[in-house]
Amino acid sequence: MQKTINLDAIHVASLSIDLGRDGGGDAQAIMFNGDEEFEPCDTEVIYPRFNVPDKVPLGHQPLARYSLKGHLQHLEKQMVEQILILGSLVLLGQATVIYALANTGKTLIALFLIIEAIKTKRIDPSKLYYINMDDNSSGLVEKVRLAEEYGFHMVADGHQGFEAKEFRLAMEKMIATDTARGVIVVLDTLKKFVDTMHKGKSSHFAKDIRQFVFKGGTVIALSHANKHPGSDGRTVYSGTTDIVDDFDSAFTLATVSKQLDTHQKVVEFTNIKRRGNVALNAAYSYALEHDVSYNELLLSVREVDPEQLVPIKHAAEVQSDATVIAAVEACISDGINSKMKLVDAAAKKVSVSQRIVLKVIERYTGEDICFHRWKFAVHDRGAKVFRLLNQAPQSPDLVPPKN
Repeated sequence: MQKTINLDAIHVASLSIDLGRDGGGDAQAIMFNGDEEFEPCDTEVIYPRFNVPDKVPLGHQPLARYSLKGHLQHLEKQMVEQILILGSLVLLGQATVIYALANTGKTLIALFLIIEAIKTKRIDPSKLYYINMDDNSSGLVEKVRLAEEYGFHMVADGHQGFEAKEFRLAMEKMIATDTARGVIVVLDTLKKFVDTMHKGKSSHFAKDIRQFVFKGGTVIALSHANKHPGSDGRTVYSGTTDIVDDFDSAFTLATVSKQLDTHQKVVEFTNIKRRGNVALNAAYSYALEHDVSYNELLLSVREVDPEQLVPIKHAAEVQSDATVIAAVEACISDGINSKMKLVDAAAKKVSVSQRIVLKVIERYTGEDICFHRWKFAVHDRGAKVFRLLNQAPQSPDLVPPKN
């Protein structure tokens, strides 16, 4: 006789038995005290006809769809050789940002380096787009003349229907169509394309730039530095960290302060982040005359040899520190020569912080009469007693400082 089986009831009963057994109950009591009657029967275990694989096939892994295996040839076509294109500062196929205060010369030096790279055939001018968003009409005309002469593209806000948003659209199109390879874009200035103070917008913009670079493009962004220097007196970048974090290289550009030559300005690039073989420092000089044309100004730009930069920076420091130096020398001459008393007296004399005076004292302490102004000897209880380099020691038993 065939018996009809209520599968739903079996499922519920089986679940009840399992739960009861797990809770320490009597499975037999559960089986025979319910509404359904259970009859003991023989059982047979049926095994599946196929083997369950120990590992999930690679093709079924969630990350497999993103694998670059087999795409090497395509990637090699997009890749560009990372050669230096703008002096020793910028590599082809990277995103580089340069931070500087207004009137430091970032645009002038960028154009100088672009023209030098075109002359030496390091870049193809037909693939370089200088997007000028920070100029007046006369300045734009001068720069368009340069672009016409050397064969690169000058793009400007409000001309030919261009707006800042068009750059993002053009970049996204080059990424999507694989046409970014070899294209060089100069953004002057960065804040016209993204709010660098807004973390979310800066992060999204930087990610788009990275995609463009991955496709073989090059981006050089000129940006404004923070108006307030760092605790060490050095120029610092403005905005959130996202641009610096996601770009390949970052530099600050600063004037070598209070130079003796009033007819030229010397500025120094300082690297704050790098990928690849770019310079840690580089310096350039240019004329300060106000009655010269932009072409003449460009012709005045020169790279400063590192060996020449040292005495230039030292002379600038001496001039900048001159007031404090004079105060320290006066105090030493007056017999105020132990270190902390000297710091205190000199700071009061010129109305600056003791921290500034301490740095000046340390900067000009030594034996080299070309660079230093005073030295010290260690007296009783470790006291450091200073004297001017042209001043005789106070006692014959002074211990000279160790080099």
